[in-house]
Amino acid sequence: MHILGGLGVAALTASLLAYNGVKVSFWKLFVAYIVVAIIWEAYEYIHDMLLGRVWNGWFDTIKDTIDGFIGMSVLYLFAKR
Repeated sequence: MHILGGLGVAALTASLLAYNGVKVSFWKLFVAYIVVAIIWEAYEYIHDMLLGRVWNGWFDTIKDTIDGFIGMSVLYLFAKR
């Protein structure tokens, strides 16, 4: 799911950049993805704490972030063409 999320964030970012005539670069996609990933992981943490659920821990957070990065990277390979 996070792979598709990273791909989706990158696709939206690449589309907006291209629409505005800005060159799509790896770093622009990465910054957009990492901002969304941090916000999402903070939301998951706060949501779990408010509902009294057990937090999945750093391993899950890092795994989710890496999975999203993979999706973002795949989209970049297609967008740079």
